[in-house]
Amino acid sequence: MAASQASAEQVARWLMTAATSGDPVRSRRMALIAAGVGSVPAVTAKVQLSRALKEQLADALSELFAGPTPESRGEWMNPAFALLAPEQVERAMLPLLHPEAAGTDRDRAVALLLGLKNDQVFRQLLERWPVLPAASRQRLLAEAQNNRPQLAAVLDHATADESFRAQLNPTLINAARQHQDATLRSRALALFGEAADATLAQRELAFAEALTLPGNAASGRVIYQNRCASCHRAHDEGFALGPDLLTVAGAGRAALLSHIIDPNREVAPRFEAWTVRREDGEEVSGILLRQDDNGVVVRAASDVETAVPADQVAAAASTGRSLMPPGLDDGLSAAEMADLLRFIESLAGR
Repeated sequence: MAASQASAEQVARWLMTAATSGDPVRSRRMALIAAGVGSVPAVTAKVQLSRALKEQLADALSELFAGPTPESRGEWMNPAFALLAPEQVERAMLPLLHPEAAGTDRDRAVALLLGLKNDQVFRQLLERWPVLPAASRQRLLAEAQNNRPQLAAVLDHATADESFRAQLNPTLINAARQHQDATLRSRALALFGEAADATLAQRELAFAEALTLPGNAASGRVIYQNRCASCHRAHDEGFALGPDLLTVAGAGRAALLSHIIDPNREVAPRFEAWTVRREDGEEVSGILLRQDDNGVVVRAASDVETAVPADQVAAAASTGRSLMPPGLDDGLSAAEMADLLRFIESLAGR
């Protein structure tokens, strides 16, 4: 409340006073002040802090972010990062991405770093892939789908690291194979090959055995995390872009299998994919969140939102198809499909 009525000079004084107090809870006081100010964009835009004060704030936030108590790591802190320069957010957050850190802390750090929209930071996150939790990995790949330099970085990493390449989800691979940039498209085809060209009838026949095999829910959960979590929630995992899997868990294996191998068979209007073409020729895709005089906002996998201002929109239209691409079953055996189906069934306690 105070920040909304404060001048930029007052804010700087508040933070300087907290930084020089010598108080044992100095870091927390700085974070609280910065979070209050950061939640008021009109004030944040005017605040001019010295580099030294920003560095002190970055140190305070880094200390608290991975602090020993859950209370000190609450999301209340996130707006405080708005007062830092991108390189200071990077310096404060990247060291927290280590195996000993809590998975939720690593997820929050990745979300903040991706919010910088910085391609160099994105490449540094790719280098830390082995220590990233599953949700952060899916968010990283989802960001790359509508960003040409970041998709190029993923392809670079996949070319150099075979184990990384094996962990890429079909959604990212298909997006790269069909990319409007001919260079990226040809690189993806060279890396991953052409998409499987089996007919729907052939796919149904190939997975028929999955309807009778018992399946293993634990193994199916791993498949879900790699192929489905970026768009579907399953209890406390994943992102709610498409239907929550709990709502379809009781549909029966035949129906579940049908939707997996043919996602366009039945698409509710609210789950239709939209394509927005910018004036510069770039395209973004996702579920339509808003279209008005201000522009168009779409949401893609891993809750990645893209806003295109009205003066940059060349065209925007529904594709009439599911955002879930065909081919998510590519590379799965009938036994692995049975595992995935069993995992989805287990969500309903079956």
